[in-house]
Amino acid sequence: MTACEGPDGNYHDYGALPCGDTPGPIDDATIAPYGAGSSIAFLPAESISTLKHYFQNTDIFRYLFGFGDAYNPSNATVTAYYNGSWYNHSYFGIDQGPMLIMIENYRSGLIWKYFMQNGDIQKALLTIFPTATSTNTIVYPPFIYPNPYYGNKHNYIYFGDVTENSIIQIFTIAGELVREIRVESSPQRWDVRNSAGEKIASGIYIYLIKDPAGNKKVGKLGVIK
Repeated sequence: MTACEGPDGNYHDYGALPCGDTPGPIDDATIAPYGAGSSIAFLPAESISTLKHYFQNTDIFRYLFGFGDAYNPSNATVTAYYNGSWYNHSYFGIDQGPMLIMIENYRSGLIWKYFMQNGDIQKALLTIFPTATSTNTIVYPPFIYPNPYYGNKHNYIYFGDVTENSIIQIFTIAGELVREIRVESSPQRWDVRNSAGEKIASGIYIYLIKDPAGNKKVGKLGVIK
């Protein structure tokens, strides 16, 4: 539950206990889809399932701009203002922006990683959490973008936050080695070609990243021609 416009035409800070509002949280069953969308990095299964429900079972989605600001499915709470389920098809940057940012954080961690490289942010975290020894000890897992790769849009796949001299191996689903790359700098780019210099076919591929310390990350890549 999160802030949005309600059936009465006013903006409300909808919420649930515990909260600091007096006499208590506002809840008239109004739902803001961006709340679930912005939680995807924390509860991906629940968030995706909820967004699918909004898309399939409500009238809140529009193909031009996506999800509207809010809706209320319960007649009992809105009959004073509206006869039937209520939908607000207004679109706000403060709704769409957090969803876009958090979807990308769920996909790759891209925004979090670049944000955490800011020196002022690192100093602030040491002030807030003084028991941390040093922000220089923070290790970010590698991230891959674009994923999926579209041959008509992209030239390279990039492996970000990878340590120099790490080894990147790309395999087919059948386990055949497609390409092995030694990281020279981060982000390390791959031209989406195999060891023979040929463009690889569309499909799902497995990547394995091994750094000099022995840490490993395994994931999937989508290639679409």
